[in-house]
Amino acid sequence: MKAHLGLPVDGVQSVPDCEAVSASQRKHEIEPAEGYAGLCTYRAIVWERALAKGDGIKGCPDS
Repeated sequence: MKAHLGLPVDGVQSVPDCEAVSASQRKHEIEPAEGYAGLCTYRAIVWERALAKGDGIKGCPDS
C-alpha cells in the first residue's frame, strides 16, 4: 500500500501515511476516509493497479 502511494515502506504508520491513505480513500469515494487502510481500501488499490497493468496480469482473461 505504502509503495503504491509513493511512501517509504518502513513498517511504521505515521501521520503522513494516514493522510496519504485518506486522500486515496477520498479519490475512490471510500467512506469513511479516515486513513486506515482496511479491506475496501486494499481492494481499490488492487483494482487501480490491475487497470494500469492491463494484459500484464498473469492468469486473467482478456475480457
